[in-house]
Amino acid sequence: MKALQVVIRGFTASYRIPFAIAGVQVCSPVPSYGNLLGLISCCAGRRISTNETRIGFEFSSSSKSSDLERIVRWDYNIKKLGMPRLNDKGPGVRQREYLIDPLLVLYLSNLEFEDAFLHPKGIPTLGRSQDLACIELEREVELIPVKKGTVGGTLIPLRACPEDIIPGLMFRVPECMQYNETTLLREALNNEVFIATAAAPGVRTEIELSSNLFAVSDGNQGECIYIHEWKE
Repeated sequence: MKALQVVIRGFTASYRIPFAIAGVQVCSPVPSYGNLLGLISCCAGRRISTNETRIGFEFSSSSKSSDLERIVRWDYNIKKLGMPRLNDKGPGVRQREYLIDPLLVLYLSNLEFEDAFLHPKGIPTLGRSQDLACIELEREVELIPVKKGTVGGTLIPLRACPEDIIPGLMFRVPECMQYNETTLLREALNNEVFIATAAAPGVRTEIELSSNLFAVSDGNQGECIYIHEWKE
């Protein structure tokens, strides 16, 4: 199977865990597949749907830190759907986590996205608008199906795991987001439990799956990539 490999690096990355909304804004150690669809959509200049490509990735960061940020709080506007209004209590302050020195290696089954990363329509970011990123490398690779191997930082749905649970951080996150043309808001699709494997540089997790594991033909022996299969 041929795939497009894209190497993206940044100074910081911020991937919010959507169901943790009180106290410190915690950061996911790896991006969700919704985050990656958003990144591809930004570079392509249009909304990318799940039926256009499968996605695999390896992500790492050197450390994690936190900072205080001023936030603008919004409320739903009952009178005008899709047009939020400012919260009556005004802005607030929140402690937010972020990742340092992130590196993302992205694998796409659709080779037609090559031009989107060679000539991105938008500014690529690793999370929020201030997490600017640089596209360092893009090339076509050959992926070979395997049954087991070691993976870097990635996200594997619990439904894909065997009886022996893969070690990592387990949390619930939407598989992707869908834009609602009526309310002009995003809607979460397929809230699932995922396992985020260790994302420290040089650290790899040994896993064994019946499908969706691939080795890069010119990669290091024993290393593999999980290519996500979208839930119908």
